Amino acid sequence: QGTGPLDDATVWSIFEPVAGGTGAQGHFHRFVQTGIRSTGVVVVNSPSEPWKFSAYLFDSDESNPLFQIGTTASIIGVQSAAYPWHVRTRLIGSTLTVKVWPTSAPEPEWTSTTNTATWTVPDRPPGPYQTTGTGKSGWIASTLTPGTTVSYTGFSIVPEQHTAAFTGQRGRFTAEDLLNLAEGVGQVSLTFRF
Repeated sequence: QGTGPLDDATVWSIFEPVAGGTGAQGHFHRFVQTGIRSTGVVVVNSPSEPWKFSAYLFDSDESNPLFQIGTTASIIGVQSAAYPWHVRTRLIGSTLTVKVWPTSAPEPEWTSTTNTATWTVPDRPPGPYQTTGTGKSGWIASTLTPGTTVSYTGFSIVPEQHTAAFTGQRGRFTAEDLLNLAEGVGQVSLTFRF
């Protein structure tokens, strides 16, 4: 679920505990859907080791829709911390950064060596694994086992080119509502169930 088209953005949320099974939690940037084809940049954690994050280029038209960018990063600042966690991903130009910290701790700087990881997103023009241009930013759940519930709170999407904001209300939104949210801060809860 996410916003309207953005080039550079910061996506914020609080990852709540995964319940009833296993699943990966994450954020996406520059998501574009043309017909049945979808492309974008995705950052997700590992279902079995949630403090490990990986970045991917996504293209639904490819036989392997996920193309990993760089290596999986261990965020040691949360390795032994219980959920919930603040998670922020920021994509500015070709620099993609994830920052993760427990909700009980103060926010670290983007330069923290224990709470952040950074990848370089290759400049891919329209074609396989497209990464250039604008697209939606938002939240994603993947590799859910049956009976799994993945929840997010504390939503926020901030475009890096300006400071317009959205403030939502607590409650449930349809997928269409979330896709049409304006950029900025929302106080909503998003739950994925499989």
